[in-house]
Amino acid sequence: MLVYRGELVSGPAALPRLALRDLIHEKIFLGPVSVNDGTVARLINEPTGGLRIDYWKRGTGWIEAPKGSLALADFMPGYMRPVSADLAARLDIPAAELDDSELPPPRHRAKIVGLLKERAWDLAASSVPPGHA
Repeated sequence: MLVYRGELVSGPAALPRLALRDLIHEKIFLGPVSVNDGTVARLINEPTGGLRIDYWKRGTGWIEAPKGSLALADFMPGYMRPVSADLAARLDIPAAELDDSELPPPRHRAKIVGLLKERAWDLAASSVPPGHA
C-alpha cells in the first residue's frame, strides 16, 4: 500500500506510482504557498540541481513563472504564508495540491538564503568581462 498525493493506492497501481514518486511528488522543494500579492507558487527541484518557480493559474493548473515575475526572495519565511482554504477555493486548487502547504522549518531558511547568494554570485560573475580576476 502507498499513500500518494493524499490517496491510498494499493495493488498493481501502487508500483508505477511508487516508481514515479521521486520524479513527480518529491521534487517539490517548497509549497504551495501564498507569496507577495496572493499569488500561489511553489519551488521545484530540477534534476540538474537548480530550482524552478511554478505558480497556479486558475483553469490551467501549475505553470512555470515568467522570468522576473517571482524571485527566490519571495519564498523567504515571514514573507510567504500557507495557502488558506478560502484562497484555494477561489483559485480552484484541489485539496490534493495542498498536502505540502506548510512553511519550511528554520533550517530551510538557511538553504534558501544560500541559494539566493549563489544566484547573486553567478549573476555578478557573468557580468564581468573575460580576463578580469
